[in-house]
Amino acid sequence: MQMTSLKNFDEYTFNHSVNVSVLAIALGRHIGLTRQQLYIVGQAGMLHDLGKLSIPKDILNKKGCLTPNERQLMESHAVDGFVSLAKNLGASADTIDIALTAFEHHLNEDGTGYPQVATARPKGLLSRLITIVDRYDAMTSNRIYRPAMSPQKSLSIMFNLRGSHYDQTLLKYFMNLLGYYPLGTIVRLSDGSIGIVLGGPSQLDRRHLPTVTVILNREGQPADRRTIDLSDIAKDEHSLHVAHTVDPKEYGIEAMDYILQDAGC
Repeated sequence: MQMTSLKNFDEYTFNHSVNVSVLAIALGRHIGLTRQQLYIVGQAGMLHDLGKLSIPKDILNKKGCLTPNERQLMESHAVDGFVSLAKNLGASADTIDIALTAFEHHLNEDGTGYPQVATARPKGLLSRLITIVDRYDAMTSNRIYRPAMSPQKSLSIMFNLRGSHYDQTLLKYFMNLLGYYPLGTIVRLSDGSIGIVLGGPSQLDRRHLPTVTVILNREGQPADRRTIDLSDIAKDEHSLHVAHTVDPKEYGIEAMDYILQDAGC
């Protein structure tokens, strides 16, 4: 019911919450959490931004910079989310962890961020995990006040803030999970064609050789779609490989449309 309220209130916040839940479960599986732990991780991802229900929509979706008072109100969603979840989920070790995640997901490893706390304390595993996937999804999503960053740029920024903002070990696992070219990345191949990344090999030394579906030829025109596992055909430096990433807006590409088609949706 709380998620229904969030969907009716703000579509972006709802979609972001679902994305964070999915990414968090994937990262949780990657680090070896149990099924019960993944259940809690999924709930925490879904509910971490519930406090935004208390933020006026004109502030939540403001195009320009927030005033100091608006910024203070925006940051209050962490406390409001904690209070709401603590009241509604009941008291248990798991539900307290979920509520704490709503409170802590904007706190950094070095104690900066918000909300300000009187006494510094280490964040729990759940909060540290949600912080990483929350920031990644926010950076790679289009917002009314800024365009989405590429996955590569987002991960680069996060990597440079490892230790101070993010748990170094969890961030390493997350970057390993996504690979060099995360799902949906648009790339130009060495033959000039344009493709979309659908996955990557499990071998760490081949993460730069993803599976790609070619969608445009070197002239930027629609091509006969074919899927190529670059790690399978890699022989030497002259083999087909990723030359660089490209901005999907440059070619009017909506990555999710292709991903859903390949999934048979």
